[in-house]
Amino acid sequence: MKLCSYVVRYDHGFAPNPYWGYCTMACCKAPLRLNLTVNDWVMGTSSKTRHGTGSFFVYAMRITELLSFDEYAKDTRFVNKIPRYGSIEQRGNNIYYRDEQGIFRQRVPSYHSRGLNRIREGSHDKWIIQRPWEEHEGRRAKDLGGKNVPISSSDNFWYFGCGKELPEEFRWVIFGTQGYKCDFSKSQVDRLLNWITSMEPGKHGEPCDFNRTPLISSEHWKYIRS
Repeated sequence: MKLCSYVVRYDHGFAPNPYWGYCTMACCKAPLRLNLTVNDWVMGTSSKTRHGTGSFFVYAMRITELLSFDEYAKDTRFVNKIPRYGSIEQRGNNIYYRDEQGIFRQRVPSYHSRGLNRIREGSHDKWIIQRPWEEHEGRRAKDLGGKNVPISSSDNFWYFGCGKELPEEFRWVIFGTQGYKCDFSKSQVDRLLNWITSMEPGKHGEPCDFNRTPLISSEHWKYIRS
């Protein structure tokens, strides 16, 4: 068992996705996903540049399952994580599936497909229409490179968004650069996990960037491919 920590630079509810009773990490951080095993822990903290401080305890999850992308796409427990119209629904990360030829395709639209471009405008983001929706081959290759989809059941994840400060005594876990860190001492990890598991598990807040992420209008979902 190991604990890995990284900065959640864009906390939209997509990576990770804490909705529908499971915390799932199907996209982004491919090198980390590639090296996780069941019972490992993943922890994310806020972005100092994006969220104003790097000391928010965004989430922690104990890996209860590792599914292949094929298994994730077919598992009925995660059908609600297929993106569709809705402020929560559009954040779904169940975006990869095999087509009739057995080739992995990307569901369109999704937060990792091409079409609308999200740009920052003051304290909010907005969508700029650039082209019709289409698959993003670069992101597809990176996401699928992680091989696995880490799953955490409702009693095994703690999600706060930007609603909880990490106590000073545990800020050694913050890895404030790109990538991730897993080489913490056992005594450090034990103390941190004792603090985390003393709290009620589950989702306790919305993603840091929830309100700054615009709703994709209903007419854009006519391009959906799945």
